[in-house]
Amino acid sequence: MLLNYLPKQKNTLWQVFSVYHIPTTSDYIQVKFSSNEDFTTWSKMLINRSSYNFNTSINESDNVLTLSTCYNENKKVVLHAKLIKKKQDNFKILSCFNLQLIVKL
Repeated sequence: MLLNYLPKQKNTLWQVFSVYHIPTTSDYIQVKFSSNEDFTTWSKMLINRSSYNFNTSINESDNVLTLSTCYNENKKVVLHAKLIKKKQDNFKILSCFNLQLIVKL
């Protein structure tokens, strides 16, 4: 699964590697790591939580995007993706569609 994100004057393409729902916690939003091993441990945790196997590898040089929203009062739905393409000029958008993601456990 790929996500196209269009921040100001940049067009980015992200490859999803994990999606799940989990009791509310904050361990999935870590942004700083003391070593490459810490990052590897963290990224493996995210991949292992996934409800779907995306067959995507992650390494220390990857930029990770995390999206989360409420699932119910006690749980969150979380999606993680890695940056695979960045371009300064925006691509011409030929069509728009809504992405609906349904996670069923």
